[in-house]
Amino acid sequence: MKNFKTSVCLFLIQCFLLLPDYSYSQYVNFPLDSAIWRIDYYNSSGCSPGPQPNGSFQYTLDGDSVLNSITYSKIYSSGISNCLTFGYCGLLRDDTLSQKVYYVYPDSVNELLMYDFSVNVGDTINDIYNAFPLFYHVVDSVDQVTLGGVSRKRIRYISGSPVMEPYIIEGMGNASGLMAPLESPGELFDLTCFSYNGTSIYPTSSSDCSLIDNVFDANSEYATISIFPNPIHSIAMIEYSGREIQEVRIVDSCGRIMKRLFPVSGKCILEAEGMSDGFYIALFLSENEIAGMSKISLNNRQ
Repeated sequence: MKNFKTSVCLFLIQCFLLLPDYSYSQYVNFPLDSAIWRIDYYNSSGCSPGPQPNGSFQYTLDGDSVLNSITYSKIYSSGISNCLTFGYCGLLRDDTLSQKVYYVYPDSVNELLMYDFSVNVGDTINDIYNAFPLFYHVVDSVDQVTLGGVSRKRIRYISGSPVMEPYIIEGMGNASGLMAPLESPGELFDLTCFSYNGTSIYPTSSSDCSLIDNVFDANSEYATISIFPNPIHSIAMIEYSGREIQEVRIVDSCGRIMKRLFPVSGKCILEAEGMSDGFYIALFLSENEIAGMSKISLNNRQ
């Protein structure tokens, strides 16, 4: 009888060892709101190349949109850069059953595969930001990492182009930034912080995920900007001193140009007619470069 029990135990152990590995079966949902991806951007081929970032910005999710009877989350970018523009960036949705995240460009109605968390070692990952990639991106390893107290699948890929962190992580996305390309010669994207529901998760729980204001450092060689009154009711005076500004563009949160102003002697008048209440960005252009930015609030118009 003792030998029989021993044989049964050995048989059960062998069966257990032959069971498939379900360690990655608990999919971590991709955030659809209340998330921040904060990024430092470096460009070695232009935009004032150097050791300092050429931009610091963030992606956020704000509101929903229905397209083809499917609900998506809206992606926005904002921050500071002398070579990037910000605003509405498109739509995303999380298909939890297939463990895939889909993306829609701002000027499109067709969705593209943004992330596939069901891939295995040896699979190729598509890069939606490069229609004709220079390199193939092959999954090198799949393991798990604990972030924010949650165990998440981490997919490492190999690329011929340098990246800050060649990983894609469940519930967060690209470890170089939400919309960072898998290959980007001459550019580097560094995800300095990812937070969800007000809690920093990546790289550590103490990472600084505070929002970067949409105001460019408009001092010294650039322009010192004054907008009065701000908030605006119906009309405001815009003044600057310093670097010569040829044009002031007022853009909304989707990046659409609402007004184009051409200063005279360092001054121009903004009339709010035709503009809805809300927040706008004033872009100050000098020699076709953005020399400064400033936030404008329009509300309580009489």
